Amino acid sequence: MKKTIIISVLLLCNLIVKAQIAIEKETFRSNSSIMEFNDIVEPNGEAKGIILPILLDSSIAKEGALWVDSSTKKVMYQSGNGKVEMTEASIKEYSLPANGEIGDGITISDDSLLSSTDDSAVLKLESSEKALLLPHVNDVTKDISNPEPGTIAYDVSSKSLAVFNGDYWFFWN
Repeated sequence: MKKTIIISVLLLCNLIVKAQIAIEKETFRSNSSIMEFNDIVEPNGEAKGIILPILLDSSIAKEGALWVDSSTKKVMYQSGNGKVEMTEASIKEYSLPANGEIGDGITISDDSLLSSTDDSAVLKLESSEKALLLPHVNDVTKDISNPEPGTIAYDVSSKSLAVFNGDYWFFWN
């Protein structure tokens, strides 16, 4: 709970001062990122990735969205031309959040002139000059010991986007 409050305060401060956000780290890898994550292997030997939401209704996905489809059990991407399957189907059973665990999303913007919309997003980043920088993990197959379905990270060893479907890692160059 304390961690959630601290992150919420940091996110609100970002809206006011238009700063970059670092999660569990003190320095930035890039000046052109709006949000960065800790990409150092923990003392227990584990690294962390970002876990994508599991959607019951993928029709709400907007361009640029990434999610795990609850019916197909695939990690999906919404491009300008339609839905793109990023993984094969998983055989793993997914646990969905209970109704009480679902809250409103957060929008982080570095430009007050960007028009925020009512997109159905857990986290929406708005910027015309900065991007999301994924956690850099040396080898996701070794360093992330128990990934959840929808875990994504940048795999340093393969120099690619790594996406976990619940059973296997898929690599996009």
